[in-house]
Amino acid sequence: MTVPKDMTPKDQPTCRDRFDLRVELLTPLHIGAGVENSETDSPILTSGNQPVVPGSTIKGLFRSASESLAHVIPQASLGSLKASCHLNGGGCGQDDDFKKKWRQSVTAECRWHLLNEHLCATCRLYGSANWSSKIRFFDSHLDDMKRSIRDGVAIDRESGTASDGLKYDYEIVHPHQSFTISFEVHDADNLDKLLVALAIGYLRRGHMRIGGMTSRGLGTVRLVEDCSTWRHLDLADRNQSIAYFLGDEKEIKASPISDFLQSVGREPENGEETGR
Repeated sequence: MTVPKDMTPKDQPTCRDRFDLRVELLTPLHIGAGVENSETDSPILTSGNQPVVPGSTIKGLFRSASESLAHVIPQASLGSLKASCHLNGGGCGQDDDFKKKWRQSVTAECRWHLLNEHLCATCRLYGSANWSSKIRFFDSHLDDMKRSIRDGVAIDRESGTASDGLKYDYEIVHPHQSFTISFEVHDADNLDKLLVALAIGYLRRGHMRIGGMTSRGLGTVRLVEDCSTWRHLDLADRNQSIAYFLGDEKEIKASPISDFLQSVGREPENGEETGR
């Protein structure tokens, strides 16, 4: 029941918002590769022998942050939309009423409008089983970062003591180093930007944890605000489009991330678009 690309009313996005967020590791990081090697039981995931955090991992963390904070969005900003289907205990498009209307819809345009009406604000931004995401995260490469191997011991849940013969080790990236999280949002309305801003605020407060063993305190990161930027690209502007697609992004003004957060936090002016 996924919507084909030709079902959307616009063939190409008209604008993009690019975010480059510098984050600092407050605690060690472990992104497991899923296989052991000759050096450790649990090496970190690498690309070209350098640690990497997959974009899919970062997207999941941002979506989770947006979902957990969606309840603070004023109803005036939501219009007729739900903030998040996560708050209602079910996914968008899973109810019987939607499924019945879907079967009755005979054209691609009808199905597109049906989805647009039934999706919550979070699914409209991050995507769902029926809807393509408006946000794209890139892999974060942690080049030339200090790494080491730590020892661990399995704990017997009944006795609360170390289990005999169950010692293991795992690789970590050292804390107090920084890397960049990069992502883009296309055709973002004010509600999309608010959800992104909430997730960035969650990161800024140091509440986001990346990777494995987070229950042990690993993977805590925090936004380095002074080194984080936001670019707005108007694809209708020929010069900006050429600069963007030819890789000359210096021609597109980079603004401090604080400018984006402040612009989202203010009340919409008359005529500005909200969620619906």
